[in-house]
Amino acid sequence: TFAILMAGGVAGVVTWACATPMDVVKARLQMSGAGGRQYSGVLHCIGVSLKEEGGRVFFKGLLLNSVRAFPVNAITFLTYESLLKILCPPGK
Repeated sequence: TFAILMAGGVAGVVTWACATPMDVVKARLQMSGAGGRQYSGVLHCIGVSLKEEGGRVFFKGLLLNSVRAFPVNAITFLTYESLLKILCPPGK
């Protein structure tokens, strides 16, 4: 049970670590022109953000998302594995 919970939690954190840079760019593009910085496209947004704020800008919000994702994904993995054992017992 502990291994399944840890696997699920770590998977959730790794997923957000990969998705956060894209999420930051998406959010900035959505806000483009709404009183904030205006971007002409994805590459422009990435270049300007990197130049003005450095590489760490692409991981804004990762800690908060990780804190939320760990327990959610841990429980999801455990639930899935438990249902799999109940509905599809080994040897059948």
